[in-house]
Amino acid sequence: MYKIFAHFQKFSISILAIYYVVFVLLGLCTLYITFILAFSGALPNHYVDDFNFKLIYDLALVIGFVNLFLSIAGIIILIVKQVQAKRKKYES
Repeated sequence: MYKIFAHFQKFSISILAIYYVVFVLLGLCTLYITFILAFSGALPNHYVDDFNFKLIYDLALVIGFVNLFLSIAGIIILIVKQVQAKRKKYES
């Protein structure tokens, strides 16, 4: 994790902002795609009863939400680490 953080510290703030936006967009796109798959009927329909069929759609949506949450959490962690590094740099 520290190597990733050191890699991001080499870039300027504008490049980091672009990375943050791309991460959020990837999470939103994944959520959107799973939402479309869940409600358009594009997921495989080989389940016998209706309960399991709805369960797999809900599972697809949960996976999309988890992916979005993890991408946003990763961005927040990177921002916090960046601020801590800047604060430590100014204190020393």
